[in-house]
Order: sequence, then C-alpha cells, then structure tokens
Amino acid sequence: MFLLTELARHHATPPELDIDDPVPAPPAPPALLVPHDQIHFYRSRIDPGFAFLEPRIVGLEPGFTRASMSDAANDDGSTARKVDHVPVPSRKLGLVAIPVGETAKFRIDTLVRQFGLEQFAFMLFIWDQSDWSKFPWFANVTAIRVARQAKFWYAKRFIPPEVALHYDYIWLLDDDMVLDFEWSPVNATETMRRYNVHFAQSALTVGEHFDQGAIEKRVEEFAVGHWTNFVEMMGPIISRGAYWCAWTLTPWDTSSSWGVDNSFYPVCSGLGYCRFAVLDAYPMKHLDTRTFVGEVDKKLREVEASHKQFLDWCADVRKTASPDTKEGYFALDVCRRLAMRDPFGNYVTFREMTPADADVEEGGWETCFESAEVLKGGAEMWAVPWWQVRVV
Repeated sequence: MFLLTELARHHATPPELDIDDPVPAPPAPPALLVPHDQIHFYRSRIDPGFAFLEPRIVGLEPGFTRASMSDAANDDGSTARKVDHVPVPSRKLGLVAIPVGETAKFRIDTLVRQFGLEQFAFMLFIWDQSDWSKFPWFANVTAIRVARQAKFWYAKRFIPPEVALHYDYIWLLDDDMVLDFEWSPVNATETMRRYNVHFAQSALTVGEHFDQGAIEKRVEEFAVGHWTNFVEMMGPIISRGAYWCAWTLTPWDTSSSWGVDNSFYPVCSGLGYCRFAVLDAYPMKHLDTRTFVGEVDKKLREVEASHKQFLDWCADVRKTASPDTKEGYFALDVCRRLAMRDPFGNYVTFREMTPADADVEEGGWETCFESAEVLKGGAEMWAVPWWQVRVV
C-alpha cells in the first residue's frame, strides 16, 4: 500500500469532517530535511538477493587510486602505503535512468553522447541478457541487471531519495525517447532551475497519445514551455527536492507504473512541489518502440488499482484524520482537492511559462498555478525551492 499510508499511524480520531468544509489554518509548515548546500554522499542500497551491479562498473563511490597513495615510513622504519587523498566526485547536473534491452543499443548510445558523462550520470536498468561492453562509455555508467522489470520498479529500489540528493534532477526516460532538434540537456537543466521547476517533461513532437496528449504536444510559439498539472511516466524529470514525494508515491510492487504519474500533482503540490512544466524549448520524440512491453490489460488493471487506493485512503482520512496535526491537515487538504476533480482524466495547461515566472524578487518563482476554486478553503499553495526536501 502506498500514498503516505504511514500517516495513518499518527492520526487521532476527531469528529468526522465533511469534504466540502474548509480546512482550518495549518500548523507550522513541514521542516527542511536536508539543506541544498549540505548534501552528503551515500551508498545506494543494493540487495544482492535479487540484483547485482555489473562487475565492469567503476567509480560508484570515492575510492583509492594509484595517485592517491604514497610511500610513508612507519615508526619502525618500514615502508607502508599511506592514503593522502580520497577523490570526491563532483556534483552532476542530473541522473539519467533508463530501462534498456538489446534493440535499444543505438538509441542509448546516441543519448549518452548527447547528454555527456561530464555533467550527467547514467544508470541503465538492463532487463535482458544484452551485452553493453562494446561501448567505451559503459565502464563509466551504473548498470543494474534484473530480468524483465520496468522502469519505476528499478527506480524504487535503486534510486532512493538519498541517492537522488546527489543530483539536481532525475531523468526517468523510456528507452524510446529521442532528443529532437539536438538541444542541450545542460541548458534544459539550467532553465528548470531558473524557473524553479519541480516536475517536468520534454514536449513531444512525435508520440503523444490518450487524453494527456493535448498538454504534452509541443507548442512551437512558446519560447520556454507551459505550466501544467501533469507529466507522464514515459519521461518525467524530477528535481532532487520533489523526488522524495514521487518516490514515496511509487509502490514497491509496481509493474507498468500506469497511474503512478497521476498521483504526482495532486499529492506533491500540497507539499509545495506544484510547478509542473512541459518544456517546449527542449522537445523529444516518443517513438513507441520500447524493447520491453507488457500486456495492456494488465496496465489498465494497475491504473484501476492505483485509483482505488486513493479512494480507500481518502475514505479513511475523512474518518480519522485530525486537522490539528501536520499529518492530518495535509491528508485532509489533499483529499479535498482530489474530490474536486478527477486526477486520472483532468489534464490542464495553466498557461505559458514567462520570464516573470523566474523572478525571485517579485514572487514569480514561488507561484502555484492551480485555479482559485481548487485553492479556496484549503491550504495556501506556494512553491518551495526545487532543491528543498519537505516531509509531513
């Protein structure tokens, strides 16, 4: 069971609240968990019982190198190796994580070269027995091989929040996403930081589909992009601060992950991660040629299960949550906003991204774009910095 179910352990039992009642004034806001300038390096949690790291991979952690060792005399006059310096890897702009198989090799090779390994790290989720050792860059990326799993299943296990704190943004791309017009991922990252974007995706020039296709399609006249209430699971780009919320909402037993992306805006916006953007200046093609494809009926059942979990959770929240606690107040407000619209079908473009939205002094940097009707009677929504981790 996902969706912050741990909150239930903290709930008191007040009188039942009607979902249309305004939520009382909030208690103190959630605290900053990790300041953006105090990021530490952690070991990724890896369970050797079900996965392994490719033996060719190097540089996962700071390590000893020949240059860092020097001869030193011990007290007894003997010579021993002494560590003078342990190199610390420089911060990278992003972690690009992609599920890959044999037929994706050409596309992935192109993508790695376009992003570059100086500014970006790559994590390949290899779901088959394909051999990637022929690529010169392979020794400098992280490769994890687990048979026939999908992207968010890997991300839940191998990109926990403390790993995401190494990077500015986490790019969770399908293996059939291709850069269009040869834009710079470095420039895209700088744009997202400047506009305080929490969740983003590249606008699509090819491959938009279903109801959400209307907001994903590239708008050529928009210089930067447009603000929305949704980004799709085919290629979300999530800031290191917002990633904690996205990771929490991802179930451990996910398969296709259909429906997971629908939960990001309704829940995470309540924590201040409300700036969702489709980047028209940095478009991609969605080729619909994934190397790993599951059954559609199974994916649809996963969507239904995800929606039902929200309904069941909110039913319990309305009965048990106390508005006098941070946990209860947050849960009630999320469920109030969920009850006002269908999060699985109401895809909205708020407006174009403009230079004023990047203005820190005038408040444009912390603006949320939800309608006044949704905001009325609930929590005041304002955007936290893209690097800030907020917890309830």
